[in-house]
Amino acid sequence: MAHTLLLDDESVTQAGEIIRRGGVVAFPDEHAYLLLADAFHLTATARIRELRMMESGATLQVLIADQPTLHGIAREIDDEGSALIEAFWPGPLALLVLAQGGLAWDLGDRREMGSFVVRQPRSPRLRELLRLTGPLACGLASRVGEPLASEVGEIAIADECDLVVDGGQQNVAGTSSVIDLTVKPPRLVRRGSISFFDLAKVAPSLVVE
Repeated sequence: MAHTLLLDDESVTQAGEIIRRGGVVAFPDEHAYLLLADAFHLTATARIRELRMMESGATLQVLIADQPTLHGIAREIDDEGSALIEAFWPGPLALLVLAQGGLAWDLGDRREMGSFVVRQPRSPRLRELLRLTGPLACGLASRVGEPLASEVGEIAIADECDLVVDGGQQNVAGTSSVIDLTVKPPRLVRRGSISFFDLAKVAPSLVVE
């Protein structure tokens, strides 16, 4: 297995240093372990996709530490989008948004789509890491089609990471709800931990794909 550290202040710092150098780190989120890399490091993001054996065109998500970061990388967030962010971030809500022009990244679409999925995680340690690194590209720490890795021993590709941060068993049930904000009205494209009813209370025009 790759070098493994228990989740604490030191391991978060080391993870940040490795990511800034273009490395790939396995790190705990609430319900599973993720592979993380600098969103703007083309070799690192390509490596995550290779490790996960993602198909051509399948894209990585982006994680951010706070709302101000979103405005630096996304555009045209309307009032309903802003209300959803205020109500459910940090938390299990991912948003498909339009990218700011000129972003020097490739999340798997060869920069052709002009949009990306972004989330502010609830995990304080993960947000701490994001404050050290800036936006991170992420994918599950398992190959496509394989079960989620909820503990370090389940990360089949751990040997191919530059660092594994062990936060113990991650067992928060559910997945992120995903809303497409690039269209009007906004669309719920994946049901998750937040119910449509709760989302629609905040964004009344929301529709289900």
